[in-house]
Amino acid sequence: MTHPQLQIIIFISSTLLILALESLIYELFYRYRQRVAQRLNDDLGLSDTRATDQVQLFRSVGSVNETVSLRERWQQSLVRLLEQSGTQITIPQLVYGSLGLACLMGVIMFGVSHILHWPIVGFVVAGWIAGGLVIPAFVWMRYQSRRGKIYRQLPYTLELINRSVRSGQTMPAAFQMVANEVEAPLGEEFAYCIDQQHMGLSIEVAARSLASRTEIVELQIFAVALTIHARTGGSLADLLDNLSDTVRRRLKLQMKVQALTAEGRLQATTLVLLPIVSLIGLAILNRPYVSTLFETPSLLALAAGAQCLGGVWIYYTTRISY
Repeated sequence: MTHPQLQIIIFISSTLLILALESLIYELFYRYRQRVAQRLNDDLGLSDTRATDQVQLFRSVGSVNETVSLRERWQQSLVRLLEQSGTQITIPQLVYGSLGLACLMGVIMFGVSHILHWPIVGFVVAGWIAGGLVIPAFVWMRYQSRRGKIYRQLPYTLELINRSVRSGQTMPAAFQMVANEVEAPLGEEFAYCIDQQHMGLSIEVAARSLASRTEIVELQIFAVALTIHARTGGSLADLLDNLSDTVRRRLKLQMKVQALTAEGRLQATTLVLLPIVSLIGLAILNRPYVSTLFETPSLLALAAGAQCLGGVWIYYTTRISY
């Protein structure tokens, strides 16, 4: 690699790293009041004009209006993902943190490649990509983990609400009992519903907001049933019995499917990791054998693209929806 190319890489990495750190510091120390104001607006329902008594059956409670642009839809989805991950990470922190880690990994890979005399451009770009995906991958894993825990807590929560309703307590009192008895994260979600009710929202709107935040079908059914019961009456206890039984059966089926497909998922993981481990081993033990791949950026990019495509293919092949 020529000297001007090294200067360009160092300049880009340093500039992006400085911008990421500056924006992260601003986000941490100067956005507190803005976040507090936004939280108050959310609690009071001022930022959501859809929080009315109008019933929208079999639709997502937080469904976006058709007039909202695609960019705003993506932004709202990203905000919901960050909120449900439980990481307290905001969109600017996600963006600038990913840029900072990408630059840091690029600098590290530049140093390693320079010391080991490996192709610098390919490994620096790989470092940028790997560093930029660390925080999004962490957020996605936390989101999936939290969502799974909420779903596992659902049967007990619905039974607790059912017993409370059968004993003659009101639905707000049942929500308060869930907030006190059930552990996080579902207990925290019901506590937030209680806070919304204290701010003036009805319990039906708070339940629809809960279903919108978690995006769990059973909670959406619960919110719809609660709204219908508040308007027309009916046996809410029987519906809660059936709903909790359905969730419990679905969890049992999920565990059975995971046990039966454990071997296939292990084989899929091995198929994805084997080429990467083999390439690293050959690069260390017999570098002349793979020198053509490393010295040809187009070939290296083609191999990386094929590996990513194969990983996505295997993932969707082995994924089972239940």
